[in-house]
Amino acid sequence: FRVMFTGNIGEAQDFVHVMEAAKLLHAHTNIKFILIGDGRRRRWVLDYISENGLEDTVYCPGRYPLEMMPAFCSRADVLFLALKDDFIFSLTAPAKLQSYMAMGKPVAAMINGETQKMISEAGCGLTVNAGDSKAFAAAVLELSSREDLAEMGESGYRYFLEHFRKDRCLSRLTELLESQDSVPKRQTL
Repeated sequence: FRVMFTGNIGEAQDFVHVMEAAKLLHAHTNIKFILIGDGRRRRWVLDYISENGLEDTVYCPGRYPLEMMPAFCSRADVLFLALKDDFIFSLTAPAKLQSYMAMGKPVAAMINGETQKMISEAGCGLTVNAGDSKAFAAAVLELSSREDLAEMGESGYRYFLEHFRKDRCLSRLTELLESQDSVPKRQTL
């Protein structure tokens, strides 16, 4: 069961708790975490893998060109994202969520706020609160035994088409700009 991350392996992505979840799942040797990318925390992740004997369940092969991401993601059973428990991260959804939905794969997320709402609304995966490695491990374990993963992925793809396609976003922006309510009133001095 391949649980994949693509992108920046940095501070904001909360790999401390991601790796704790991977460690909690180590006995479930069918669950493999695959971390595609690079960043400030990659060296720390590699050391954690080595120090905790996770070489058979966590793989961190490094950075690859953006054009290869669809090929990697097509091999994943679930795509995951995580952000630290910080108020600012709860206000918006990372672009990674849109990319994951466009791939038509289920999403596991350890994140707060808007992203949780979107994943729930789309019905495309499971979310837990940021920083909760135990709940994240439980969510990954649950996903590994679910038979509706394809349906979750399809739900995410439909949500992407409805809410994030470029032409739809541009049309919505045009509507907002043309509406009288969105035009700021001139101030006179």
